[in-house]
Amino acid sequence: MRGGAREGAGRKAGGYNTKTREIADRAIEKGITPLEVMLDAMRFYHEEAGKALERLLADGAPPPAEGDDEAPHAGVIEAIKHVLGLRDAAVEAAKAAAPYVHPRQGNAADDKPIDDFVPLAERLAHYQRRDDIAAAGNVVELPR
Repeated sequence: MRGGAREGAGRKAGGYNTKTREIADRAIEKGITPLEVMLDAMRFYHEEAGKALERLLADGAPPPAEGDDEAPHAGVIEAIKHVLGLRDAAVEAAKAAAPYVHPRQGNAADDKPIDDFVPLAERLAHYQRRDDIAAAGNVVELPR
């Protein structure tokens, strides 16, 4: 016997999904979901970057340290790197959370669906004709 349904094959009823659902429910009750953690990290890094930037702008350039004639603005450069690092961390957290918050953009609905196997040149001609008709205004196209 090759392939097909077999006695005892497959995942057991109530196995992995039930346990996973229990864990997820407990996490939701405690308010600790992966999305919440990612959003919290994003907000934290974003706020910290704003605070660091405000401090940098308010303080201006720190005085150079003694004997630091070659790099008098090293403190400013380090502060800017710190702000940029916090911004990068906020962006990474936002990237991780985005699929859970914002749905992916699908293809725009077309007035006439085109089979996926239509050659590209024919598709382009169809789109061009559709756009020309739409631009012309009140035009009636007779069926072929």
